[in-house]
Amino acid sequence: MTQLLGKLLRYGIGTGMETVRLAKEFEHLSMYVELLNYRYGNKFILKLPDDSVDLDMPIMKLLFQPIVENAVYHGLNDSKSTMGIVISYRFEGTDHVFTVQDNGAGMNPETLERLRYRLLHGGPSSGKRGIGLRNVNERLKLLFGQPYGIGIASSPGEGTMVTVRFPAVTEEGEGLDA
Repeated sequence: MTQLLGKLLRYGIGTGMETVRLAKEFEHLSMYVELLNYRYGNKFILKLPDDSVDLDMPIMKLLFQPIVENAVYHGLNDSKSTMGIVISYRFEGTDHVFTVQDNGAGMNPETLERLRYRLLHGGPSSGKRGIGLRNVNERLKLLFGQPYGIGIASSPGEGTMVTVRFPAVTEEGEGLDA
């Protein structure tokens, strides 16, 4: 457990690189979920995309971990023996689109709207709530512009799905894939 924590911390502070290979990001995420399973008694099952995704794809560092952390922190449902977290990928037009879907507690419509509003407009959050998702969304928008970032869908008792969208190529012809 101590070794995992050390690796996670080193990855987070790392060399200051903003992008990493997708394989490295998935490795970090898998270690994070492994550490959670130590703490919560193997309550989490992480499923990563199949072979249809290029693991050499450059991706924004620490893209998925805050989303999964948010799912665990807010979506853990004690009535279920396990919580599944599934990451899927598709290429849409000129964009990379990842979804992070959990089968946790989900959100009621009012909570979902408040979260979407904070993601869209920034603004105050209650305590530490929403900081991880807002950070990911803001970093994507800073890197790629307003059309990009995260979107959220959720239903009470059904879970939450976070969609991450960023371009394969920017307007200047350069992007994370360049």
